[in-house]
Amino acid sequence: RPSRLRLRLRCRDVMWLAILFLGLAFFAAHALYFSARLKRALTLVFPRTQPWLRPLRAAYLVVGLSVPVFFLGYTVYALVARPETIGPPDSRIYDYLVEIPFWLVAITSIQTSLIIIPIDLVHLALARFGIAAGQRWAWRRNALVLGVAAGFAVYVPVRMAIDGTRLDVRVHDYSSAELPAALDGFEIALIADMQADQYTGPERLSQLVDAANQARPDLVLIAGDMITRPPRYIEIAAEQAARLKAPHGVLARSE
Repeated sequence: RPSRLRLRLRCRDVMWLAILFLGLAFFAAHALYFSARLKRALTLVFPRTQPWLRPLRAAYLVVGLSVPVFFLGYTVYALVARPETIGPPDSRIYDYLVEIPFWLVAITSIQTSLIIIPIDLVHLALARFGIAAGQRWAWRRNALVLGVAAGFAVYVPVRMAIDGTRLDVRVHDYSSAELPAALDGFEIALIADMQADQYTGPERLSQLVDAANQARPDLVLIAGDMITRPPRYIEIAAEQAARLKAPHGVLARSE
């Protein structure tokens, strides 16, 4: 039995390492593509920015790959040293210098790519038939690419700031002929991403709990992520979760 358990753990470690390497490869490939695409667009639309493009691209790659590289390092260290806890530092300095810039850059660039890739593909298809060909169309296409990137560069931080301060409550009705009549009108409150940390304290969590209790659900389900990182926030999350009330109980997902 012990030998099987060790083999299982090793296989699981290899699996997680493979997933992390694939994730890092994805972020690296996308960062290289996006930075090259944006550099090409800026060179064509704003030629005077060319001397600044190389350092700007290098800065983007550093920020865009920071968290995946750090996370891979944490994981490798955890597999080798087997510490009790491992993860990014619980520091606002780290968040403001690494985490927040990474997510701003990553979300902005990925959402922009989802728009500019179809634009480039459509332009390529039209150019093969002699439509939308020439320098003027190339300038328009790259100007559109920069416009999309600028739009997301404004939209993403604004959206993140709004989502970080508001409580999002959604109501969904589900009906099925296979459900027993006893469940007619049965209400379930699903709570996800409580994320207790240095930014989400008792006051903010209390708003979430109060909103759930005011809905008077028959059952409460906590989907996960009760804390963000450090275990020292477990007590805060547990104290607030203990205030949840439902006739059929409160169930939390654990791993």
